[in-house]
Amino acid sequence: MSTPNSIKRKWWDPKIVFPNFLSILRLLLLPLGIYYVSEDQVIHSIVVFGVIALTDALDGLLARHWNCTTKLGKILDHLVDKIIFLVVTYVLVLWRDFPLWAFLFLLLREIGTLAFGGLLVLKGVKVEPNIIGRVAGFFLAFVLLIYFLRVPYRPYFLWISLLLLLGASLNYFRIYVGKFICASQSKGAVKLHSSTGKGQNENSNL
Repeated sequence: MSTPNSIKRKWWDPKIVFPNFLSILRLLLLPLGIYYVSEDQVIHSIVVFGVIALTDALDGLLARHWNCTTKLGKILDHLVDKIIFLVVTYVLVLWRDFPLWAFLFLLLREIGTLAFGGLLVLKGVKVEPNIIGRVAGFFLAFVLLIYFLRVPYRPYFLWISLLLLLGASLNYFRIYVGKFICASQSKGAVKLHSSTGKGQNENSNL
């Protein structure tokens, strides 16, 4: 959400441009990271993806510190995160032993989350992550790392991660379906009240 201070700034203000530049930089670094993974250059891969992770944390931190978060910045940051996540996961399918079926599960989950989240936004429902979702996301990042490093027993960690994600998804669904229904009923009540008021005014004019 844009703050009053951010509204006063022009789009070319460095305090607005720089966080968005960091988001785009993550995307530009992605092909280099993919190349190093394909060549099995572990140290170089860790450095590149470490920089990507650092810029991911830094762009939001700077935007909040400068009090200049924007809707465009949030959308760009979220979109780049999703692209990087799905690409990195598929890279692990190609050059590590990450299961294709698990990637497809994650892909379908992201598509469903995007579609449902967009519907909620259109209904005016604010979507925010909770502690269960954060824990599931953090554990999934850990699982991707251990697949990259070929840590033993990684399939067991993958199953735990997928179960956590499934639980987080069901929890989000339970919470936001309730909010969606409430938002729909509220808008319906407002429309009904407006229609009733309009009808009464028309009758009074007669």
